[in-house]
This record gives sequence, C-alpha cells and structure tokens, in this order.
Amino acid sequence: MGYGGSCFPKDVQALIQTADSIDFDAKVLKAVEERNQAQKNTLFAKNNAHFKGDLADKTFALWGLSFKPNTDDMREAPSRVLMEALWEAGANVRTFDPEAMEEAQREWPLKGSAITQWVVILYSYLNRSALI
Repeated sequence: MGYGGSCFPKDVQALIQTADSIDFDAKVLKAVEERNQAQKNTLFAKNNAHFKGDLADKTFALWGLSFKPNTDDMREAPSRVLMEALWEAGANVRTFDPEAMEEAQREWPLKGSAITQWVVILYSYLNRSALI
C-alpha cells in the first residue's frame, strides 16, 4: 500500500530537494517517491477493476487507518488515499483502527457513521462488498 507517517515521507522529500539544490539528480530517491505515491492508489485500482468501475453504493470495510500499528498517526497514511478515492467513486466506507478512530473522526467529521466503533465491526464484516 505504500509507506506513510510523519518522518520517512518528509525525509525522502527533503533529500530530493537537497539534491536538487546542488544540481544532483537523485534518481533513486525520486523513483522511491514516485513508486510510493503510485502504490497508494493500487488497492483502489484493483477494487475498481474487480467491480468493473461500479463502486457506487458498494460498502468497503477498511481495517487499519494509521500508517503503522499502535499509533493514531495518520499523516501520509495510505488509508487516507484509499478512503478518499472510494468516497469519490460513491462507495461507502466503514473503518476501524484500535488507535486512530478519534483522529479519523476529527479528520473527516462529515463522514459521521463511516468512522465506526468496535460495535460495528461485525456488521462491517458481514455487510460489505470487500474487506481491505
């Protein structure tokens, strides 16, 4: 799904900028950044292809929102790209993360019930088009 977080993405981008400032073409770093951005769209593309482009009104259960376990940090998390792409395509998204639920509710307050609690996990598993 790609990498995220508060440090690594920023560090890669800073190294690219530093290299650019001394007229060095950091091809490997640029390739890493480009691949990471593309990778974040892979799960959406695969689900979109599976459902033949018809994601409207489908429900997707997404377990895991933060960029790594045991944190509420969703900065640059691949889940953000996936959720926003699914919503843009008209899909319903039901989410769970044991640490990041409050952060997700703060980030997307208008999504309301899409950012669910433990009580809804079984429902999200049983009543979904896909579990991601």
